[in-house]
Amino acid sequence: STVGVLSMNRRNLGVTVFPNPFSGQTYLNVLADEKQEFTATVFDLQGRLVQTLHGVTGSTLLIPADGMPAGVYILKVNTSSAENTARIVVQ
Repeated sequence: STVGVLSMNRRNLGVTVFPNPFSGQTYLNVLADEKQEFTATVFDLQGRLVQTLHGVTGSTLLIPADGMPAGVYILKVNTSSAENTARIVVQ
């Protein structure tokens, strides 16, 4: 299944994670009004940083589950003008 999250800031930033839940790896697709770089950070539910990834909007980024025990995580995606969050689940 896919997860779409509404934009939180003044510019539209679409975040899709598929598959979700996942094991092994999942894919992140970030869409914005214009092509720009983004940072994706994954946190556990205690707020600890698990991993940081970088990409360009309009492309698909692989998120490996290496070292991530089964559970729920928070994915934060930031560009220079927008931010969005999604919940991801490792099985």
